[in-house]
Amino acid sequence: MNRKGFTVIELLVVIVILGIVMALVINFGSSILGNAKKDLYVQDAREYIKAARIELIKHSNRYPIDDHNTTTTYYIHINNIPMEAESGSPWGDWVEAYVVVAVDSEMNYIYGWTSKDVAGYTVETVREDKLSRKDIIYTDPESGLSFPAFEGRNNKIIIIGADGTVSEV
Repeated sequence: MNRKGFTVIELLVVIVILGIVMALVINFGSSILGNAKKDLYVQDAREYIKAARIELIKHSNRYPIDDHNTTTTYYIHINNIPMEAESGSPWGDWVEAYVVVAVDSEMNYIYGWTSKDVAGYTVETVREDKLSRKDIIYTDPESGLSFPAFEGRNNKIIIIGADGTVSEV
């Protein structure tokens, strides 16, 4: 018998196979895209930390940081950090974003990061050298950031807000 077409069964098998392949490709692609966005989030955070480090070296009196106080954690809002080019979360603008600064026992600055964007992606306070894509978690977009002591400090927390005001928590 000479057939000149496909049967309905053959077409259904092909469609099912294509559907499975597409599901795998979409899942794999979204995973790659999600990781790329997280890597960009971390890279932007590190750029702000780098800019804060430079700013503290050039203008140490601009921020109320006591170089000899090893018990205080300072949160500097990113609006207070000059950047050549603005950056932000790949999921939207940052609602809150701070460079975290503390002084160690040898009077060196230790830097960290905490942030939350409009989509709800958050980094709870983490040290710069430990910051990675695994630190980016999804939280309720309506909740605020917490300001914990950093690197074992337990005395006081000073926040330099978006408008430059200084407050103690």
